[in-house]
Amino acid sequence: MKKLIYAIATVFVLASCEDVADPLAGVEQTDLFVQFGANTPDSTALAEGSNFPQAVTIQAPISGGEDLLASLSFEGTAVYGTDFTISSEYLESVDENGAVIRIPFLPAKPNEFVTDQAEFTISFPENFVQDGTKELTVTLNGATGVESAGLSFAGGRGSIRKEFYVEISDNDCGDLAGLYAVDGDVLVSDLGPVTYSYEEALGLADCTVEGSYPLVDITGGLWGIGYADLYGASARNAIITIDPSSNEITWGTVSDQFGGLIVQDATQPTSNYDPNANTITIYWEATGYGERGVTTYTLQ
Repeated sequence: MKKLIYAIATVFVLASCEDVADPLAGVEQTDLFVQFGANTPDSTALAEGSNFPQAVTIQAPISGGEDLLASLSFEGTAVYGTDFTISSEYLESVDENGAVIRIPFLPAKPNEFVTDQAEFTISFPENFVQDGTKELTVTLNGATGVESAGLSFAGGRGSIRKEFYVEISDNDCGDLAGLYAVDGDVLVSDLGPVTYSYEEALGLADCTVEGSYPLVDITGGLWGIGYADLYGASARNAIITIDPSSNEITWGTVSDQFGGLIVQDATQPTSNYDPNANTITIYWEATGYGERGVTTYTLQ
């Protein structure tokens, strides 16, 4: 159904068993870079107690022929160890200022195309303190070779895929704050009818203003899980607003990444909050290609 939106031109330098020449021979130093994977959103909003929508991938499109050490820096009001943590089997070091991730070298056979890459996961633990919304920017500064002192990779594909921003709402404030079981019942999609189940913490977008709560993926996992694998898409963040007089739910502009929007499904009831059942129900549709579904949040 979709046109190929995320086409990535990747160049690989291969060395066969017989050819042991420098894999970087003839490659300009400015062509060497590491980047975040295509499904890493530039920005996202979630509540403490949640995980980042998906593992973050660091890629080296051109192999250095050896392991690389990629450098990350942290900026913002979020504090490492309190507001967020990082985990990865490739984690070399981490502190409040940044982290170092090892990207393992994957030797390629003749006519085989591989990309050296590593993944890490960011989590946002509950701290049980009303400390308000926090912000975090993670920047990929570049990478260096483990064995070759002069081997250097820039951070990002030029100005893109080198940083992402996270807004972390406080899970300890808000009438609806808490941990929810999420059931994403997708009715129409390129994957057919499918259901995704996971947990998500909700908290006010602003502790001083009741009624607005960020959702990691208003499509209940279709974009953040299914289309992330299929198209390299990312979760569809939304801030829902609950009308206290009717308990009806609305949200602002949310792109579907394919030229359309994620909107209220006109064929379904109005999205709503049920205070008796402690459930939030979102009836959504994508105007680009007609995906539809029901996302239900149930307080645990």
